[in-house]
Amino acid sequence: VAMFEDMGGRDFHYSGTLSAKGDLLALEGDYLIATDCYRRAMELLEMYVGRSEAFDRCEEKYLACVAKCGDRAKNLDRCRLFYEKNFADIFHEKFGEFEDRIAIGIVGEGSDAFGFDDAISRDHDYGLGFCIWIDDEVYDQIGSALKEEYDKQFSGAGADRLRERRGVFQARRFYEDILHC
Repeated sequence: VAMFEDMGGRDFHYSGTLSAKGDLLALEGDYLIATDCYRRAMELLEMYVGRSEAFDRCEEKYLACVAKCGDRAKNLDRCRLFYEKNFADIFHEKFGEFEDRIAIGIVGEGSDAFGFDDAISRDHDYGLGFCIWIDDEVYDQIGSALKEEYDKQFSGAGADRLRERRGVFQARRFYEDILHC
């Protein structure tokens, strides 16, 4: 792993090394760090070869480790799983024609947006959710329907402050608020 990182971590074979490290960590019962290895391996696989059989095998191991982590799983992992299991199909089915104009992820305020969440940071503004960014034109066309669908998935979830950080946003306004410009 160190050798690939010294070379910049941008090699297809690095994904295999990360996956193997995840396997070893999982065998040792260190599921939390194993999830990170599998997640990074999946990102590289998707970048270099797409969602292949290797990606699917890695994702299966990743999901198993996240399940074994329970509450200790990083919120980024929990939110990604929630998106993939509960929202991705709905999103594709109802808003598929706009997929190439929509971005989904987590950025901004909150330690969990950086993967730094811990027991102390989980006592406030913490929970499932993600951001959906759309341009002004798409917002005018489907913003309300997209918000409604998102809110169905997250009704009653999270503190008020978290609801301000996650949801459907006009990309321009979101980043104006974050950057204060």
